[in-house]
This record gives sequence, C-alpha cells and structure tokens, in this order.
Amino acid sequence: MGIIKLPQPAKLIAGLLLAEPEKTRQPLLERLTKRFGPIDAVSKEHPFEKSVYYHEEMGAPLFRIF
Repeated sequence: MGIIKLPQPAKLIAGLLLAEPEKTRQPLLERLTKRFGPIDAVSKEHPFEKSVYYHEEMGAPLFRIF
C-alpha cells in the first residue's frame, strides 16, 4: 500500500468565459488575486465559439481567457 503524504504545491490554472470583457475582466482578476494570490500570466481574449450553451444565461458573444 502507498504512503499518505501532503501534496506538492501546484499552480492554479483557470479558464474563464466573459460576456463583457471590457467591464468584467479587471474586477474578476482582482477577485481571483484576493482569493488565490498573485497571477503569473493572463492570456489574450479569444472568441468562444465552440458552443451556444451559455448564450441564454450569459449573452453573446462570449470570450475566453486563461
């Protein structure tokens, strides 16, 4: 049987969908920083066109950042 031990530290990676990136991006990144600590990198916004599943709840167009 294995030995129980504490996990190694890891980096959090988050994929986020934004309906209005110009209004929501900065406040969201600030909330993530408060909760999880400094952010190392943020990707550019990419159109999220893989599905219309979220359109009813979030609107369209949607953008993804990591």
